[in-house]
Amino acid sequence: MSTVPNADDLKALAVKLAAVTDRVAARLQQTSEQSLSASQAMARHVDDARKVAEDMTRDALDQFRQTASGAIREGLRDATGRHDQALAASAQKVADAVSQLEARIVGSGKAQWATAWKAFLALVLASVAVVAVAVYMVWQSQQALAALKWQQELAEAQAAGKLAPCPEGGLCALINKRWTRIDR
Repeated sequence: MSTVPNADDLKALAVKLAAVTDRVAARLQQTSEQSLSASQAMARHVDDARKVAEDMTRDALDQFRQTASGAIREGLRDATGRHDQALAASAQKVADAVSQLEARIVGSGKAQWATAWKAFLALVLASVAVVAVAVYMVWQSQQALAALKWQQELAEAQAAGKLAPCPEGGLCALINKRWTRIDR
């Protein structure tokens, strides 16, 4: 027969359960704070990267425009007829290249924001998982405490002489000064 924990054992178990619950809650709080801090840092880095990309794009566009303008001015001065058309086509190619570069930089900024949001969502999901595990541990501990309490009550009833095996088999309890079978 298994031994039933006494009241001191149950109290000690309850204190340990409270300590575990406090540690889980502290860890959950710490994880939430770290998640928020990481998300904020990531947002700052993405914003900084976007600003750097915009500055680089602006500088590159200015340089392209200056180069193209200089080439166009030189070409117009010296060129005639067909040369003007070739130069205009070259200028258009440069303008198209600049437009494509701008589009790529805008696309890379969007990709950086998407990556930041994905990381934030991953941190949120991890936090939710930690909360779910903590809730499950508390529920499981409550179930174990209820089972221990039931075992203690059975042991106390048996010690008081109010619970015994029935002569024909099974489990009987003393109810109103009469033995009654209770395991059916």
